Amino acid sequence: KAVEETLRSLKDSSKYKGTIAIFCDAQNRWDKDETGKKVKGFDLFEDIKAKLIAKGVAESEIMIIKPGMTVARKEKIFDAVNAGEIRVVLGNTKTLGTGVNMQERLHTLIHMDAPDRPMDYTQRNGRILRQGNLHKEWGMPVRILRFGVEDSLDVTSYQRLKTKSGFIDSIMDGKLALMDPTNPEGRILEEDEEGLFDNPVAVL
Repeated sequence: KAVEETLRSLKDSSKYKGTIAIFCDAQNRWDKDETGKKVKGFDLFEDIKAKLIAKGVAESEIMIIKPGMTVARKEKIFDAVNAGEIRVVLGNTKTLGTGVNMQERLHTLIHMDAPDRPMDYTQRNGRILRQGNLHKEWGMPVRILRFGVEDSLDVTSYQRLKTKSGFIDSIMDGKLALMDPTNPEGRILEEDEEGLFDNPVAVL
């Protein structure tokens, strides 16, 4: 589904070389070999990359941001993303989140998993919902998509993230509305957050 949505976004934004950012903090699965030694197994990012290439996306337009890359290397990559030369960039919250400026042509942001902390979710979304995204100048909406496995802990992870965010906001505002689910003010606060957590389209 993520590959399908990425291809859709690439097509929808092809006239201006729109870009897509894909986040996942648990993209690697670790297995054990015959000796019991821990070895790298399935890699979600490499799988997505291979499937996009098989569908005709140029390998040069796909970049996986890996730990250990130098600042200079990453800056060069993000400049290429802003220029539309690299159109799909994949990374985790740490490598692709805080302090990354790649928003200019960013059309779609995809969450493949839910980070542990609300601030990390905010940091991820901050790559696309920020000043300098040309979609605002063009009067066009951007897309934020969340994926998870149906009937799994993925769904509760996003719900837990939403609850944490609301609780932290209530403390910061000097309120404890979410402590009491029967409190109408608490329900309003939760409803106000629906735009961040449930709406796939955002207007800058």
